[in-house]
Amino acid sequence: MTNLSKKPQDFNIFVAGKTGAFKGIKVEENAAVVKNLQNVEILKPDSEISILNWGDNNETEILIGTVNQIVKIYDIDFKAYSTSMEAKFGTGSIVGLTRINGSITTCSKSGHIKIWKCKKTEELELITEGNVSKMKKCPNRDGIIGLGGEKNDLKLWDVNKKCKVFCAKNVKKDSLELEIPIWVTDLTFLPNNENLVAVSTRHGHIRLYDTKAQRRPVVNITVENQSFNAISLCNNNNQVVVGSTTGHLMVADFREKKVVHRYKGPIGSIRDVYAHSELPYFASVGLDRYLRIHHLETRRLLHEQYLKVRLNCVLMTSAYGKNSDINEDQNIECVDLESDNEYNELFSNMESFT
Repeated sequence: MTNLSKKPQDFNIFVAGKTGAFKGIKVEENAAVVKNLQNVEILKPDSEISILNWGDNNETEILIGTVNQIVKIYDIDFKAYSTSMEAKFGTGSIVGLTRINGSITTCSKSGHIKIWKCKKTEELELITEGNVSKMKKCPNRDGIIGLGGEKNDLKLWDVNKKCKVFCAKNVKKDSLELEIPIWVTDLTFLPNNENLVAVSTRHGHIRLYDTKAQRRPVVNITVENQSFNAISLCNNNNQVVVGSTTGHLMVADFREKKVVHRYKGPIGSIRDVYAHSELPYFASVGLDRYLRIHHLETRRLLHEQYLKVRLNCVLMTSAYGKNSDINEDQNIECVDLESDNEYNELFSNMESFT
């Protein structure tokens, strides 16, 4: 077995799970290091991590949000937590977590958004309408956020002005004159055009909106009998990778207006996907406890690692794949730096999640 425990742990993948576990993974040519970055002995049933996000463009910190509305900040350089705070506002899990104007900004499932500051008099609060499944910030416009949820179509808000700047309109009724159900599960802004936003839905839709052109989607791709949980923009900016509740991974092309690739591997619900911004790779995690990394173009499953806990979130660093750490023809050996024994007592008393 390759001894990696003495090598620098420059993790290129981070995952988080339903137990509150937070792990760093370093994938190399012929092995992978897995390390717990959260002390599992202090985890409680409500420690589940609901969202991970980069805190800055340089990927020096990771923002971590939980179902009980706790926010932690993990410092990549120091390999330690720099902040842990209660972010109680509204009800439900934290479904959106970012920085706006340098300040931590959260969104709860109930649609309550808050910009947290050192001085309470400077804090900004915004209450939106309806249930929210996901909130994300526009990378090109610091004060603009997008959100959506069950019976709550895509909306863009300017949080600095506390006003709504875009509200999507549902697609036309079906052939039986029935309304198409709305349930936005995830969204992503296209960096090459700040007006373009892509969303996935629980009812099998992959949609692209041009917020300056019209309220209805300019592209609407429907995949029968699928229910999407997650979406991520691919490296060519014309395609998105989506993951479904039934374990299906696929890539949709907005120019061709159809699904162009499907991927094998997952056997459980996909909870999150993350595509590399420059290279043809993407990572996915889900309830089957596996991290998987696929090649977008060849559709090959490059890496597959069992990580013991049901997984909700994944991040891939921009450095992944750039330093010859990927060997597409070689099997990956996993080296876990944590003993399995530390999980035994935890899981024996842990409440089961569905």
